[in-house]
Amino acid sequence: MPAKNKGIVLFITIGLLFVLSISAAIMLLTAHNHANVTENLISRIRAIMLAEAGSYYAIYKIRGDDAYTGETLEAGSGIVPSRIGWSMTIIVEDYPFTGGKKIRTTIEYPKAAIY
Repeated sequence: MPAKNKGIVLFITIGLLFVLSISAAIMLLTAHNHANVTENLISRIRAIMLAEAGSYYAIYKIRGDDAYTGETLEAGSGIVPSRIGWSMTIIVEDYPFTGGKKIRTTIEYPKAAIY
């Protein structure tokens, strides 16, 4: 009786190793994708905070010079962090209805690569 089942253990072992290998590959790909999503989220939050800082910077500049109309700041300018590809554009316009100012801040930043 045992002679008939002699090679079955080898096939079961190979099958289990295959299933475990596929499971490990799926886990690694999932972890890699989560890392990319997190990197994108961190860049977005950093850009939002930088845009808010740009608005406050514009308010500071307007208080010193009412004719301030904005500027473009590149990475490493003292306001924008020294990261490659980051830039900030500040546009200040007169708001016609109240006589105040309208500040628009745009942040350009590199997106993380998703594989």
